[in-house]
Amino acid sequence: MTAQIEDRFYYRDQEFDVVGIQGEEFFNPFDFGICVYGVSTACYRGFVAEFSVDNENRLILRGLEANVVNCKTELGRNIYEGTRLVLTLQRTLNENNDEESEETRRLKTEIERLHKAIPTFEDRNEYYRNLLASAPDEAPTLNGVAAVCSDSAYNHCRMIYEDIAEPIQFTGSLLIGADFDNKFYVHMGFQEPIGYKNLWELDFKNGVLEKAVDRSKAAARARGAQGNCGLGILDRAKGDGMKAVVDAIDDSFDLASDSKWSFLNG
Repeated sequence: MTAQIEDRFYYRDQEFDVVGIQGEEFFNPFDFGICVYGVSTACYRGFVAEFSVDNENRLILRGLEANVVNCKTELGRNIYEGTRLVLTLQRTLNENNDEESEETRRLKTEIERLHKAIPTFEDRNEYYRNLLASAPDEAPTLNGVAAVCSDSAYNHCRMIYEDIAEPIQFTGSLLIGADFDNKFYVHMGFQEPIGYKNLWELDFKNGVLEKAVDRSKAAARARGAQGNCGLGILDRAKGDGMKAVVDAIDDSFDLASDSKWSFLNG
């Protein structure tokens, strides 16, 4: 499993990676009418976003690279509707402390029906041709901005949205890092925040930056305590057995995991 491409955050005239999230859901393209699909092992989410704060300290979505589902095809419509139902199911369960209800059972039945309607694929190229938007008119606009096709053979996403300037109503905290120490590189999931020599915590309320705290010294202390090297998945696993390993893998791919902030308790 491959190391993941982080979202970018421009702050104080410098480019940072988004390496930790606390609070309400930070950003999901689907909330803006864009369904995405991961086709690269380096970008399982299917998108890479770019953020900044404007002159009024508002959190802004600046750009988006995405593998956009083409809803003009039957396969794309099924994927889009299935994704909508899965997100609705997750939110319904969260609101009801994971308790089953008539509504959650209905959602699960619909998701299963759509899943059965999605064909398996033998020819991957044909499958993705029918799934992903390959022309700008097959992708929805974002804040009035039309997508353009990527002209880079090395880009992990087909569609690019630039100069979006869409406010994000986020309440919570972000960790953003720059100047990554390659001794902490781990080829799986997102990198540990402590691997960044320049690390900041940004606190937002309703999309407005309220406080910025330099966490670089705390990260440096944690690097030293960890032996100045990154920890592999087996080292991160808490306990023995396959479940502990799977949990550690899931944790490494989760930017909202509490482990991303644990260095502050050291």
